[in-house]
Amino acid sequence: VRIGLGGVAAGLARRRECRSAERQPFDPVGFASLGIGLAALVLALSNGNSAWNTGGWTSRFILTCVAVAIVAGTPFLVVELPARHPLIQLGLLRSRNFAVSNIVLFIFGLGMFGSNFLLPIYLQDSLGYTPLQAGMIFLPVGLLQGITAPLAGLFSDRFDARLPAALGLGLGSAAFIRYQPGRLTGTNGSPHGG
Repeated sequence: VRIGLGGVAAGLARRRECRSAERQPFDPVGFASLGIGLAALVLALSNGNSAWNTGGWTSRFILTCVAVAIVAGTPFLVVELPARHPLIQLGLLRSRNFAVSNIVLFIFGLGMFGSNFLLPIYLQDSLGYTPLQAGMIFLPVGLLQGITAPLAGLFSDRFDARLPAALGLGLGSAAFIRYQPGRLTGTNGSPHGG
């Protein structure tokens, strides 16, 4: 808790607010349609396989949430594309580099954050690891990210940023392939290799 409070205090002391000279009007239609659409989509995705949802992905509740997401999301696209002051500037996606980098980051986020959620559950529930053992497996990943993130930033400032991005995605993919079921168990199926 003290580290978090210290970080907040340091951030408040060092932050500089960036203000644009031009004031843009608030976009209530984009805000409402995006908020309702995303809330309904997240509700559907997070409850599609819940224990209380006996109908699964085809239950009335899930299908209603998906329908609300589509109905609310359509005005967002229709209104935001021609808007002079949109909530989100979708026109930026016309830039090929920006669009491709966002698609790659989306796919990377699915794999990275999905595995960070699912692998500890797999290690503990299926392989019998303790929470400490499961956490120790992830410790090298966090340490390497902490060491390489500043170096990658310096490297991408001097060279083409696509090179470290492709290298990182390749190494991450190789690590996920290494996590195949059966590789984390020992010769007799136990997690400790006995």
